[in-house]
Amino acid sequence: MIAKRIVYSVLFLFIFACQSLDNPKMPENLIEEEQMIDILKDIAFVKAAKSSYRKVFELENIDPEAYILRKYNIDSLTFAENNHWYASQLKTYDRIFRTVKDTLEYSKNLTDRLRKQQDSLQKVYDSIYKQKDGEDTISSSVDQDIREREIEENLEEIDEGNIEESSRKSKAKALRNKLKEAEKE
Repeated sequence: MIAKRIVYSVLFLFIFACQSLDNPKMPENLIEEEQMIDILKDIAFVKAAKSSYRKVFELENIDPEAYILRKYNIDSLTFAENNHWYASQLKTYDRIFRTVKDTLEYSKNLTDRLRKQQDSLQKVYDSIYKQKDGEDTISSSVDQDIREREIEENLEEIDEGNIEESSRKSKAKALRNKLKEAEKE
C-alpha cells in the first residue's frame, strides 16, 4: 500500500516535472495575423514550386525562403519567434492554418478551372484549324456551318421580301448552287 503511494507520487512528479507549462512570451516584433497568413501561404506556394522546379532553383541559385523573408521585411529569427508564439495560441493558430488551407484550395480549384478552360479552348482551336498541306485552313464542318448560316440569312431575306424580284431570283439561284456544293462535301 505504501509502495503504491510512493510509485504514484514519483510518477506524478515525473510527469509534471518533464513538462514546461510556460507559454512563450509575445515577440517584440509581433507579426500581425493577416501578415502571418500571407507568409505561411507564400511558404506553401514556394514549397510546392520548389518540389516541382527543384532544378531551376538549384541552377539559378534561388533561395525561396530568403525571398519570402525579404518580401515581408523580416528576419528568420523574428519569423521563428512569431511562429512559435502563434503555435502556443492554439485557437489563433488553427484559424490561421484553416485560412491558409482554404486559400490554397481556392487557388488549386481556380487553377484547375483555368486549365480545363484552356484545354477546351485548345480543342476548339484544334477543331477549327487543322493542318492541310502545310497550310492552316478552316475545317469543312466549320465552313459548312458558316455556309448554312449564310443560306438561312439569305432565305429569310427572300421570305421577308426585302429584295426586288430580279435580285430575289438571282439570290435563289446562288443559294441553290451553294446548297449543291454543300451536299457534295
